[in-house]
Amino acid sequence: AFPLYLKIDYIRLYQDLGDDLEADNYMHVGCDPETHPTKQWIDAHIDEYEDDDNKHKEVAGKAFCTVNDDCTIGGNLGKTLLKTGKCVNQRCECLYHSWGGPRCTTAISGSSSSETGLMSRTFGPPVEASIALAVVAFLLSAASVYMAVKKSARQTKVAMAAMDAERKAAANAETGPTSETSSNRGSHLAAVSKDNYHQNFV
Repeated sequence: AFPLYLKIDYIRLYQDLGDDLEADNYMHVGCDPETHPTKQWIDAHIDEYEDDDNKHKEVAGKAFCTVNDDCTIGGNLGKTLLKTGKCVNQRCECLYHSWGGPRCTTAISGSSSSETGLMSRTFGPPVEASIALAVVAFLLSAASVYMAVKKSARQTKVAMAAMDAERKAAANAETGPTSETSSNRGSHLAAVSKDNYHQNFV
């Protein structure tokens, strides 16, 4: 049944290993190298790659499958299994818009013609979710800083009050004995002056 999807086992490349070629004639491994922009060429000449009966369209799922592992790129993302698709009624179904291909193993780039706007140019979670998460993180950080500053101000106020109390106590301790000593000296001098009153006048 159409459309048919073929799996390529390998591609053999023959490259000229000469070192006297022009810069843009050196071969490069890859499907879309900078020196030979294949995708750009195909997009610019799409009429040569399609006709009225076979229009170009991006495929997302629909390959035959028996288990979920037939429809995923597999592997692990940290401790989580990376699942890009699942098998539903013996056909692959992609779990996310960022994965395509018959078996949901191809990352969809931002040049999708079926989607428009900011969402079509990104991978991963929706941009709105990322922005909301960033706003929540910012608000939590601001609240944490505010609480820390408030707590620090309260501790500083308590420490200043304790220092003022210590200063007042120290000042009272110093002025008490000094005034007593001064009064004792005054009374002693008065007594001496009275005893030797006649010596003051010669």
